[in-house]
Amino acid sequence: MYISVNGSEARFIALFYVKAYQSQCPFEWLYTIFQILEILLVVVAGVLNMYTVYMALHTQSFHINITLIYTVFMFHWFELIISRFFLFPYQEAIFPLQIQNSNSLIVNTFDDIIVPISSPQTNLSLMLGAGLRGRWMLLVCFAIPCIAVERSFATLLVRDYEQKSRVYISISLIIFSELFATIAVYAVVFQIVGVLFLALTATILQLCSFGIIQAIKQKTKYFEKKCERNVNFYTLSVKFQLTENVQSFKLLHVLVIEVAIMITTVSITILLGDLGWISPDHTVFVFYVMEKFIHINPLFICSAVFYMKPRWLKSLLQLVPGRLARRTHAVEFSETEKIRESEADAHFEQLRKLW
Repeated sequence: MYISVNGSEARFIALFYVKAYQSQCPFEWLYTIFQILEILLVVVAGVLNMYTVYMALHTQSFHINITLIYTVFMFHWFELIISRFFLFPYQEAIFPLQIQNSNSLIVNTFDDIIVPISSPQTNLSLMLGAGLRGRWMLLVCFAIPCIAVERSFATLLVRDYEQKSRVYISISLIIFSELFATIAVYAVVFQIVGVLFLALTATILQLCSFGIIQAIKQKTKYFEKKCERNVNFYTLSVKFQLTENVQSFKLLHVLVIEVAIMITTVSITILLGDLGWISPDHTVFVFYVMEKFIHINPLFICSAVFYMKPRWLKSLLQLVPGRLARRTHAVEFSETEKIRESEADAHFEQLRKLW
């Protein structure tokens, strides 16, 4: 959607839909239910977000670089939620925008529509919320590339990557992502570059990241075989980094699939809309659903993290009051001992094969 202040040059803002003002749609009660469900899921997503970040920092289960990248990008999700609060009065027609009336409950604004506003000062919430949302949408495109590049360094420097923190790798990637996202959203808002150009750039970034991930996977398999054949190459540090690579791939697979589904869905929807095969009223519901999934994005990421670290999920369930938390110390101790024994057995089995 574009906005124009008193007929001045139009500026782009990232707004997918707005609720129709004084709509008489009979399904408005269903819309209200979805809004309540969204709030509940956002709260759960926020709790899981904070919990996984805390566990990553507290347990130091991953290398400091990947921990920093994960922490920064997960915290930026709160930037998206803050933008939602700023845009809420406009999206829910509390402050109605001058948009053409529609028979639909929600109106598609992800197009070339130009909405006049009186002044930026009186619509500061709209400007600030749209800016934060646009910046987050661009910033999140760097999540997979950053992890892919960091894992590339971890693979190439596998011999001593565990002993040396090399924090400059993650810090450099984060600073570059932050600066690029900020500059890019400014360029899009003031139409220095088009939205399509950035969309293509983001798609190319994801494809390149996917190629890097595949190369890292092959290199990891090569190093795993080398550990079995070469006693001098095998160390616990090398084994730890290779294991961390495998665990990271599980998270990256979820992110790649999620991004691919979003890009494909939006692209097909826009294409069908431009061809006139689907009406704008149907297009807007696709964008509505996509936005809701974006808001609860941590649910999918944290599920992948729990799949990698099932003990984190068990620790979380122990905090839940009720039957899930009723576990004796004896049971916890026996489970811990079993885990230690299995890890020790696996380690000595590897040493036996090497000898």
